[in-house]
Amino acid sequence: MSATLWSSIPASWQSCLASCRSSIDQIDVQLAQCVKDSIEVVPSFENIFAALKISPSDVSVVVIGQDPYPTPSHAIGLAFAIPSQTKPLPGSLRNIFKEVAADTGSTSTADASLGAWVDQGVLLLNTSLTTYRSRHNRTCC
Repeated sequence: MSATLWSSIPASWQSCLASCRSSIDQIDVQLAQCVKDSIEVVPSFENIFAALKISPSDVSVVVIGQDPYPTPSHAIGLAFAIPSQTKPLPGSLRNIFKEVAADTGSTSTADASLGAWVDQGVLLLNTSLTTYRSRHNRTCC
């Protein structure tokens, strides 16, 4: 990792998170150790703060997930979201789409990447921003 974790946080969020900088720097060290130990961390480094690509002033709704999907091809840094072409959908996302359809009376027009939701002001944030693949899919950092 040549970039720091802090530098990967969008500028619009850095002032909001300034009081957490030392903790983020410590997490950066932990992530570097994971890489050094050949532990596959997901999502990829550049997507760890993907949920923060939406500006704080544009956030209308926050959807909180637990942690990223442990499958590297699924973890894109947004809670519950996966690449749009991924099939089959994970159960959690399938259930979300069913609930949206039940609540609104129509099927969701959102694709699995949930980009349309982000465009509408939905912050899709996991409580743990990374995980790693292991027998137990424990949270890394």
